[in-house]
Amino acid sequence: MYAILSQGKKVVPCRHDWHQTGGEVTISVYAKNSLPELSRVEANSTLVIDVKRSYVTMTATKIEITMRKAEPMQWASLELPAAKKQEKQKDDTTD
Repeated sequence: MYAILSQGKKVVPCRHDWHQTGGEVTISVYAKNSLPELSRVEANSTLVIDVKRSYVTMTATKIEITMRKAEPMQWASLELPAAKKQEKQKDDTTD
């Protein structure tokens, strides 16, 4: 995970961690001297989260992204499996 600082001019690595409950996944991104007022979080189109019920909390040292799951289930990882990624990319290009 990386943060782009100073209006896209510098990219720095950030430490991150995540945990989940049955209904939500929380990602914590630790970045020193972040500027919440100049930051944004975007979610890719996916069926596994409820974007309207998800939210972000930002401070100068941490960005916390809480994503409500569309269905209560345990996620093995934050990444989609490779086969699903390829299928999703194919669907996106054929729309």
